[in-house]
Parts: sequence; C-alpha cells; structure tokens
Amino acid sequence: MKWTEWLGQWTIVKKVFVKDFYELIENVTNMEISRDYFENSSIKLAKELAELLKHVHPVVQPNPFIKHKNERIYYNAPNRKLVTSYIKYELHPTIKAIAQDIRTTYNLTANDKDGVIKAISNWWIPRFGLQNSKKDFIYVSEQREKWQTAIETSKIKHGDCDDYMIMLYSIARQVFKDLDCWDEVKERLICNAGNVNVYNQFSSPVGGHAYLSWIAEDKEEYTFETTYNPKIALAYFLIKPQKINTAYGNIWFSFNEEKMIRRHNTF
Repeated sequence: MKWTEWLGQWTIVKKVFVKDFYELIENVTNMEISRDYFENSSIKLAKELAELLKHVHPVVQPNPFIKHKNERIYYNAPNRKLVTSYIKYELHPTIKAIAQDIRTTYNLTANDKDGVIKAISNWWIPRFGLQNSKKDFIYVSEQREKWQTAIETSKIKHGDCDDYMIMLYSIARQVFKDLDCWDEVKERLICNAGNVNVYNQFSSPVGGHAYLSWIAEDKEEYTFETTYNPKIALAYFLIKPQKINTAYGNIWFSFNEEKMIRRHNTF
C-alpha cells in the first residue's frame, strides 16, 4: 500500500473517534466525570481503534539510529553534559532487584523481547501516581531542570518525566542484561525528548516531555511511556506506532547509551 493510500484510510479511521474523545475531554473539563472514568474510557476507545488499525498497514520506517546521523548532543540538567552520560550503565542493587522481580513475576525469556517491555509497563503502572497519591513512585514537578540518575530516583521515589524515563530505561536494560540479550536489543530501546500535543491533535504542542520508545519485532517504533497517560500508551503498544500517535509531536532528539541523534519529526 502506498503512503498516500494508507494516510487516506487512517484519516477515515481517525474521524470515527475524534468526536468521542472530544466529548470525554469536555466532560472532564466541566468536572462531569472523573479522571479515572476518562482514562478507562480512553483505553476502551483505544482498543476499539486498535481493531480497526489491524486492517491498516502504514509504511515502516527504519530504526532512527540508522536513519539519522549520530551527533554529540549536550543538555543542561543542570550542568552541561552529553545526554548519553545520564544513562551510563552502573550495576546497582536496587535496579538489579527491581529487574529480577519483573523477570520472575512475568516469567520473562529472551524469546519474547516485546513482551519484556510490556511486562515492565504492567509492573510500572500500578506503582506510579501523581502528587499526593499513595503510590510507590510519585510525579513531582521541578522548579529547576535536573535529570536524576536511575539510582537517585529509585531511592527518593519521586521525580518528573525525565527522571522516570531514565529509571525505566535502566530497569529495562538490566532485565535484558539478565536475559543475556542486551547487545541484541540496545538500539531498539530509545530515550526521547520532544513535544506532547493537545490530546488527539497533530501540530498542537502544549509542552516538552521525556519518554521512551521501543522498536518492536515488527520493526515499528512504539511509545513506552512512564508518566504521560501510561495506561493509554500500553493499550496502543504493538498496535498504534509512535508516528501516528497524535498525543506526541516532534521529537527534538533521541539517544541510547551509545548514540545521539536529532530527529525534528515524529519518526
């Protein structure tokens, strides 16, 4: 299928759901329904959309680390450092214990690498909450930009999107290391910094965000979310690729423990 033909099909599919999403958002704004109801309804719509998307086959893009030139990218958080330095590997008992817990709880094997990412999301979601919640890990906004290490975040158990991106990257890396397949997949696990959109609208950025993505066995890149509606991201995992996920805008840059690239688009 040509890209233009696929885009036409996707536009038709998308229109079916836009009205339902906007009605949900309007009701939340008017305090007519709870956040939980909105989230659960959004997941239900995501699953219905996923069934339609099974019949739509977008053009697969190459791995971004192959498509884009490797560069040296620095970020001040708060000190100017190469972004790869924020996720430098260090064996730590806390991260190791979390990885082992996930591996044994979900009976993970190296034969199902996509399943590893899904299992980590399932482990993470019930443990993460907004400020004043009674979850294990709490989202706290920063007064000054600072990227914590995975070890710091695992100890203090609070942070924002970039802190949890780094921690979940480190946990996933440790799981794959323990399964003895990290070298096979290390270019498939990606840290991203970019825009997020007004929900369900392209080109309507409302702020910056840090999150993970994963190149699955089908060669598509999928959102691997830590803080921005992770339940909805999980519902879309292996179904709705990152490039057509309207919750996300342009990606400024991406990196793993070895490579850094500038993307300036959604793929």
